[in-house]
Amino acid sequence: MRTRHPRLKEHTDALLDVFWVHWERFGQGASPTPRDAIYAFDLALSLADFEAVGGLAGTGGNGDQFRLDGFRLAETVHAKHLERALRELFGQRKESSK
Repeated sequence: MRTRHPRLKEHTDALLDVFWVHWERFGQGASPTPRDAIYAFDLALSLADFEAVGGLAGTGGNGDQFRLDGFRLAETVHAKHLERALRELFGQRKESSK
């Protein structure tokens, strides 16, 4: 993750700890593949960036034209972004297997 996402800098170790905690909830007891972790971190960064621009309101607020006025990258990913990414990517597997 340090190589793929240098923006995470000193937060990588803490975010990996968060990843493992939430993987226990959504991973169905299976070990994650490297691709699983990459997808989760990619989505978490996207969620953080989207939040940094103000969500839908920051994109112009309509579906007709998607633009980013004053676009800025998020400073980092927070645990909430990674938890949401894991829930969105892998949570349905767990819920649908009930």
